[in-house]
Amino acid sequence: MAKKARSRPQAVLFARQSPEQAWATRRSVCVFCGSNEGDDPQFVRAAEGLGAALAREGLGLVYGGGSFGLMGVIARATIKAGGHVVEIIPASLCSREKPPADLHELVITTSMHARKQTMFDRSSAFVALPGGVGTLDETVEQMTWMSIGHHRKPIIFLNVAGYWDPILTMFDRMQARNFLGWDVEIGVVRRAAEVIPAIEKYWDEESRYLVTTAPAMSEMIEDAIDEWDPTLFASINSA
Repeated sequence: MAKKARSRPQAVLFARQSPEQAWATRRSVCVFCGSNEGDDPQFVRAAEGLGAALAREGLGLVYGGGSFGLMGVIARATIKAGGHVVEIIPASLCSREKPPADLHELVITTSMHARKQTMFDRSSAFVALPGGVGTLDETVEQMTWMSIGHHRKPIIFLNVAGYWDPILTMFDRMQARNFLGWDVEIGVVRRAAEVIPAIEKYWDEESRYLVTTAPAMSEMIEDAIDEWDPTLFASINSA
C-alpha cells in the first residue's frame, strides 16, 4: 500500500518576509507549551481542547514549531478543526523538528531570539500550557516586556491540574516583596474552555490600547537612531 504523501506548508517564509496577506490582520494567539506531553493525560486533553476552541472562534495559532509533545498536539488539533496555524522555528532546529501535515505557514528565523520576536509580532495574546523551562522562559519574557510598557497583550496561564501553582505562588511573592510590579497583569484559568473568554475580556478592558502587531525591535532601534543627537553625545564626552 502506497504511503500518503505529507502535505507541505502552504507558505514557507523567512522572518524578514511579510506574513500571508489573507491572515496578516487576523488576531492570533501564541501558545507556549512543552515539546513533551508530560505525565498527565489532562495536559493533552487541554491542548486538544484549546486548539479546537481557537479554530472555532476564528483565532489563528502561533507556536514554536514541530510535531512533538503538546506543541504537536495543539497544532494538529487546530488544523483538524479548520484553524490557521503558523509555525515559527529557528533554522538550527529545522532538521530535528518536522512540521505537522497541512500546516499553513512555516516561518524560519535566524536564531532563537528572532523566533521569540517573530512570535510576538504575529500574536495578539499569549497562553502558557504546561511545559518546561523553555515554556517558562517565553512566557516570563512576555511579562517582562509588559512591565516595561512594550505591549498590553493578554497573558494567560492555563493551569491544568494545578501545574503552574508553584510558579504563580512565586509571582505573588515577587509582588509582595516589591520585585514585580502590579502593572504586570496575568490571567489564570484551569480549563481550556475558559482561555478565549479570558483573552476577550482583557481585549475588551484594554480596548483603549492597540492590540495589533507591535513595532519590531529593529524598527524601535531605527527610530532611536533617527532621534539620536550626536552633538549631545559630543558635549557629554567633552565634559
